[in-house]
Amino acid sequence: MTAARGCGGEVFQRADAVLTRRVGSSMLLLVRGNAELVEVSGAGVALWDSLAQPRSGADCVRLLARSYGVDEDTVRHDIDPVLGDLVERGALRRQDVTR
Repeated sequence: MTAARGCGGEVFQRADAVLTRRVGSSMLLLVRGNAELVEVSGAGVALWDSLAQPRSGADCVRLLARSYGVDEDTVRHDIDPVLGDLVERGALRRQDVTR
């Protein structure tokens, strides 16, 4: 799993080729061309929902911290690996906007 590089100066966007299905409290993701099913649950579902529109990692952190009533450092620590994993699996695209 590759961590999202500091999630402040990057924008994350759902990849076009992702099929999704909610199953109970989880979200199943299938990237076209990849037979591996990805399951996200808990705050991962809220993270996926927050990325209905392209959003910076920092915006995701603020939104989830506010929604769950926890500090931003905790959220950042929790979602960095999830963002990195979803990028690595092709479910999200990452664009560095600091250039």
